[in-house]
Amino acid sequence: MAISIDLKEVREPRYRSKLKKDIRTLLDSLVCDFSIASFALLASITNESFTITLSGISLSLSISLLSSIIIALSHVYNLRNIYAIYKFKADLEERIISEGEKRKG
Repeated sequence: MAISIDLKEVREPRYRSKLKKDIRTLLDSLVCDFSIASFALLASITNESFTITLSGISLSLSISLLSSIIIALSHVYNLRNIYAIYKFKADLEERIISEGEKRKG
């Protein structure tokens, strides 16, 4: 998904700083997601499992299952960030258009 907006059009400093912050958050989450997914993929290659015993109940978990869960959660987090920045971009475009109409009219 490509998000483009000319920051020169954003005259309001708080909107400009929020857009920059959101873009930075998205970039950081993508880097984090790549790192976590890479680690999880490497961990999923192993066929190991481990057992946790709590109050007489034994749970056997495989590392590949945990890796898949970690990857899915990181994708959900990234989708949430992408949606938030896309929504903010759409709101910001509406504000820019209305400011332009106010100046003309």
